[in-house]
Amino acid sequence: MKPLLKNLPWLFVLIPFIWLPAAQAEQRIISVSEKMASSDLKAAKPVTRHNKKTLSQFASKTRDEVTSQSIYNDFWVYDSWITLLDDIDGDAYYSRFLVEFDVDTIYVEAPVYAVVYLGDADEYEAIHVSDTFWVHGETTTDSYIVDSELVSGFSAYDYDILIEIYDADTDELVAFSDGYEDADLAFVSLESQNYDIYRETVVVTSHVHGGSVMIASLAFLAAIICWRKIKKS
Repeated sequence: MKPLLKNLPWLFVLIPFIWLPAAQAEQRIISVSEKMASSDLKAAKPVTRHNKKTLSQFASKTRDEVTSQSIYNDFWVYDSWITLLDDIDGDAYYSRFLVEFDVDTIYVEAPVYAVVYLGDADEYEAIHVSDTFWVHGETTTDSYIVDSELVSGFSAYDYDILIEIYDADTDELVAFSDGYEDADLAFVSLESQNYDIYRETVVVTSHVHGGSVMIASLAFLAAIICWRKIKKS
């Protein structure tokens, strides 16, 4: 028993280090769906097809790594839009958002897929790999929407979004856009659902009505003073 008691102080020193990794290992969970923005698009080939690429195939990357990659001018992201949804606690940080982007190409049609990243403008982490979809020249009816819901693991922050476009036949990076290319992708206020919690604040106020009480008190004090003066005289 004595050796255990003798070493007991060391246990209190080690507890923070035992607990800390568990606290830092908050799992990042994201629920994602995707679709073509226009349901009126008619194409000779299927609009989407299954893409077997996984997130594990796309490591996190720095801004310098993104810009240093060589791409051709056969594809480009013409424009992108962000729609913010679901702010339960009303702090202007959203747990659900839509990324819509319009990819154009010099070809009549071409199959591509997109990888969406979240980051801080210095380093980006892949959060979704889309199915393959077809882009058709420079038409505006083939934009694509990725609907992302941050479930856990993302604290409130103004994130940057990076969109990479890959040729579905060759897996070659053919275009990208980020906050430097498109301001809509910069400083997007997001947080996951486990931070987006409404907490009701109860405010207790007290009201003191002193009008009649104050008058009665003053009258009582005046009566005492008068009584003392009469008694002395």
